[in-house]
Amino acid sequence: MRPEPQKSEKPKKRFGDLLVEGGLITATQLSEALSHARKREIKVGAALLELGFVDESAVARTLATQLMMPYVNLERIVIDPEIAKEIPEIMARKFKVIALGRKPGELLVAFADPLDIFARDEVSNHVKDRLIACVAEGSKIDTAIAQTYVSSADVHVADGTDESAAVKAVNEILLEAGRKNASDIHLEPEEERLRVRLRVDGILKESRSFPAELHPSIISRIKIISGMDIGERRKPQDGRFEVPVAGKSFDIRVSSLPVNNGEKVVMRLLDKTRIKISLNDLGFLPPQRETFSTHLTRPHEIILVTGPTGSGKTTSLYAALNHINSVEKNIVTVEDPV
Repeated sequence: MRPEPQKSEKPKKRFGDLLVEGGLITATQLSEALSHARKREIKVGAALLELGFVDESAVARTLATQLMMPYVNLERIVIDPEIAKEIPEIMARKFKVIALGRKPGELLVAFADPLDIFARDEVSNHVKDRLIACVAEGSKIDTAIAQTYVSSADVHVADGTDESAAVKAVNEILLEAGRKNASDIHLEPEEERLRVRLRVDGILKESRSFPAELHPSIISRIKIISGMDIGERRKPQDGRFEVPVAGKSFDIRVSSLPVNNGEKVVMRLLDKTRIKISLNDLGFLPPQRETFSTHLTRPHEIILVTGPTGSGKTTSLYAALNHINSVEKNIVTVEDPV
């Protein structure tokens, strides 16, 4: 018998070929970029950017596809400064990298150029955990570094038109809410300040405030990431976004409402990890759990789940769905918003 031939691994497609296949550049542009890269002794991606054939986002996304790494849009990420600062600022700026999050024994790090072996080695030697690399645009990494490594006081003295100050302010608000397990964030404009209140364990408490000058840019930042119309200030709007905060993944529902001093915004936080719990995690006594489970499995019943904000209604409903979910059942939920 002849031995079966060894199956060779499918070779990875070249970076330029992926751009051509995706319709982002032409074969002629690729040829011109390759020639330009050789003359300038730079990588093809840098050559394409210098020639203006593609934008930075296309380069980062295509590089992520080629290397089979996640692409991360840093404009939609809330970066915890305590995690980011595990990489020194000098190192972060030198290699265009920033730490985004962690799991036990692992540190997620965004690289502008994950093929830079020197950057990977130096960062890896500095941190204790195993690196999990992802790809992001270099300019967005630079912006994130500038917003993350400055002191908190810089936000409160910044010009109200400063976009980075607004981004950092929103990040601080979301990080504090995530760390305190808040269910809601209320941003309320007053004459001389923007008041921030968090609902924790069903009770609203003031957490911080910002100068009134920052109010428009903070609200605009929230509207942008929520998919809302930043030009509409006279009508109520609703939006939503998903974002990792303080090591958790949150689904955040946003509502804006015009009031006397501008726009009030309320953000509702749903910790997505909490919807994976079971009935046993809800704190029922055994007789209560048995009664609830019995009624869940009956085909023609309505169960009303009521209570104030943050009391656990959504968590209880998802625990109930997890309890009855199976391949044999077709489950449809009616939610507003979903």
